[in-house]
Amino acid sequence: MADISLLEVSLLLEKSRISAHVFTAVFLERRIVGIEVLPLTVEIAAGAARPSLPQAELFDCLIVSTAIEHQLVLIARDRAITASGLVGTLW
Repeated sequence: MADISLLEVSLLLEKSRISAHVFTAVFLERRIVGIEVLPLTVEIAAGAARPSLPQAELFDCLIVSTAIEHQLVLIARDRAITASGLVGTLW
């Protein structure tokens, strides 16, 4: 999980775009299955600035760049991310 995902989930909760139940489930799930939080690196930041990433939001660019850098599949339903074909997605 990209570390920026933790901030994004917190902001979604603050804006009431997700419920506290979802927020709690995300963090409990992380503890239960031992998901590693991946830190922002220079390579990820540089990758997020690439013009080939069509996502407009900084969070999305950093999350996609993290997935590319670590060769991960994203659990996402964002249409821009799935349509980009830059990373594999589930959902």
